[in-house]
Amino acid sequence: MRVLVTGATGFLGGNLVRLLLERGHAVRVYRRSTSSNRVLEGLPVEVATGELTDPEAMARAVRGCGQVYHLAGAYETGPGAAESMYRCHVTGTRLLCEVSMAQGVERMVICSSSITLPFGSRSEPAREDDPDPFERTGVPYRGALRAYYEAKKAQLEVGREFAARGFPVVVVHPDFVIGPWDVKPTSGKIVVQMARLPWLPFYPPGGKCFIGARDCAMGHVLAMEKGRPGVSYLLGDHNLSYREALGIIARVVGKPPPRFPLPRSVQRAAHQLARWFGDRLPAVTHLSSHLDSLYLERYRSPSRAREELGLGSTPFEETVESAYRWFRDNGMV
Repeated sequence: MRVLVTGATGFLGGNLVRLLLERGHAVRVYRRSTSSNRVLEGLPVEVATGELTDPEAMARAVRGCGQVYHLAGAYETGPGAAESMYRCHVTGTRLLCEVSMAQGVERMVICSSSITLPFGSRSEPAREDDPDPFERTGVPYRGALRAYYEAKKAQLEVGREFAARGFPVVVVHPDFVIGPWDVKPTSGKIVVQMARLPWLPFYPPGGKCFIGARDCAMGHVLAMEKGRPGVSYLLGDHNLSYREALGIIARVVGKPPPRFPLPRSVQRAAHQLARWFGDRLPAVTHLSSHLDSLYLERYRSPSRAREELGLGSTPFEETVESAYRWFRDNGMV
């Protein structure tokens, strides 16, 4: 079957395209003409170019495809970031759903983000349909992170809307993904930094749900094959404190583990800087908001994806080893 993948030039998209090719699919990618082709070099894929807001280019890309994986996304912090992220995640997703539905696409998987899902404690990790803690306390994110959160929440509603209209859309929510083909790097930056530094002494007090890139890509495929339309699936694997995760990364890259919790004074100083300079320097507000999230325990249960989709689990140390090997082989460490 011919499938269309948006966002194929990115970290997760590159892993998904390789998995789809391994499984015998003909893959067409929809990419911007200005996007780097590094992730796709040497792969036997068709390339269609255009913007997510161009209905004619998008229609040409969708034509003849039985399935669509929508991974295109944007996270920006500069001027106009909120409008740009909304166009990408909401306007672009709506247009792609309209075009795909009109052309008889059988199924679509939309890649959302774990930021749109609730989180819980280590002993009681949240499931996808648990109450959103922000409904009671208010959304704590600020600046670009708040704009990204709101755009992703609106994108999720677009997916649910089209599922209610009878178009089989399934939404997946990757959590903290580590693996190869992270060319920027994105989440793998921590592996690169720890490999380069003599020692990273501090660890954030919070925690997260981690997953390997190949397992995450497989989660997209399984959601396409087995997922219930209109339903969200958290793609995560290991709930680890940052201290535990960084300790494993340190062991893999051959460095001492972090030993000291990041002081609360760092968080308070970031808040003060954001109050002083946030209006003129949005990046300061972004840094402060991102830092806040590192102090939270944001644990989520992968049970729905395991029980309904059959998503497997790879030991976290193996995941880190595969990422580190790729970074090393590509001259990034």
